[in-house]
Amino acid sequence: MVPSTPPQAATATAQRFGGPAPCNPERTLRAALETAPWQRHELRSCADLMDAARSLGVETQLLRVPAQASEAQMRSMMSAHFAELDRLLVVAHGPAGGTGKLHRAARSAGLPVLGAEPQAIATAYDKLLCRQRLSFRNLPVPRSVALSADRAASLRALEQLGWPAVLKPRRGAAGAGVMLLGSPRDLDALASLEPELLVERRMLGREISVVLLDGALLGMAEVTREIGPGGSKLRSVTVPPKLDPIARRGLANVAVRAARELGLDAGPTCVDLILSPRDNEVILEVEPLPPVHRDSLVARVARAEGLSYPELFARVFSGPRAPRASQGSRPRAR
Repeated sequence: MVPSTPPQAATATAQRFGGPAPCNPERTLRAALETAPWQRHELRSCADLMDAARSLGVETQLLRVPAQASEAQMRSMMSAHFAELDRLLVVAHGPAGGTGKLHRAARSAGLPVLGAEPQAIATAYDKLLCRQRLSFRNLPVPRSVALSADRAASLRALEQLGWPAVLKPRRGAAGAGVMLLGSPRDLDALASLEPELLVERRMLGREISVVLLDGALLGMAEVTREIGPGGSKLRSVTVPPKLDPIARRGLANVAVRAARELGLDAGPTCVDLILSPRDNEVILEVEPLPPVHRDSLVARVARAEGLSYPELFARVFSGPRAPRASQGSRPRAR
């Protein structure tokens, strides 16, 4: 199941963003978010998963749900479309999935949806709530400032944070909207977007993505990224990363603890960490619904660990699921 966007809107945003880079930082950030870069991952994930299912003789159905639909509308669409099924997988990496809305709708429809609890997904997707939860549990997260309407207070907090810094949408995916900041002056044109923005101290070190499946370690990858006008773009992936056993064990322990504290115990999860030159681990973010197409980080790590893509599909679809409602309590398909 993948959320959809009206073709007219998608075309308009693509054309607007495809021209010369705007000089206004607010316009740049809005354009990066409006192009919804996670959608191409959703479509690829659906196509590849259905292909893997066919290779295993498993029958699948696809439902595209409008991303802006209400929870009640989503529930009605699911109830009508999925009259009989064994398992339901939500393939949505942007806001429709990250807010937990699709999972809540599926559960309220009495469908056997795979994955973590909706609230656990929503907490991990919200970088501010995620970092607050992890910090409370003594897990390492970056020093960050949530921008507020009190401009003076935000600037005082930012001066203590230090420069250069990285700006990120509080809720976002696929690196959309990530920007480098050199000084407080770079924030002057972004006031209307607060308080949906976080600023964190830019950290130096190696970025390691730890991939978990049902809360257990699957493997790791080292990634390099480049931050430009459109956000953060993945440039290279090394699987497996060159790590000594102590560093690997430390990264795995932190990632597994983070997923456990957030309640992400079902399905694939990516925990992105920075390994500093002093071998200290810091959690950048936790992806509760990472892409799962053949070229995704999850699939690359699985291959490095000896798991073919059809085998990964089988593992994902055999994971924990919400209990199916009885026929008496489940809304009838129409």
